[in-house]
Order: sequence, then C-alpha cells, then structure tokens
Amino acid sequence: MTTHHTLPINPPINWSKVAFLWAASITVAGWVFFGAQGEQRLKTLEDRTQPLANGDLVAVQRDVAWIRDRLERDAS
Repeated sequence: MTTHHTLPINPPINWSKVAFLWAASITVAGWVFFGAQGEQRLKTLEDRTQPLANGDLVAVQRDVAWIRDRLERDAS
C-alpha cells in the first residue's frame, strides 16, 4: 500500500505574498523613520520657542528699551 502526502514536502514559494510582506515592512519602516524625524523637529521647535513661552524675550525688550532710554538721556 502506498500513501499519498496531503501536503507537498517542499511547498512552492508564494512570491506575491513575499513581495507584499516586503513592501509592507518597508512602508512601516518609512512611517517609523519619518515619524521619529517629525518628532525630533517638533522637539527642536519647542526648545527654540520656549523663551517666548517663558516671557524671557519680553524682559529682554524691556531691558533694551530701558538701556536705550538711558543712552538717549546721557547723549542729550
């Protein structure tokens, strides 16, 4: 008696499935890369504009105006 295998021992490679998984992994890697890049840019922008939020630049403007006023008075 001979038996027949229900599944082939070495099934053929499903190239369309491999191509889809490869493309999906590249897409997800791109999302991760560009998401991290965007996060870094946002962090840099927040760090750069933090003095505005703290009001430090308003204090600098006030000090510069006071210095300018004193120099104009001394010059007259």
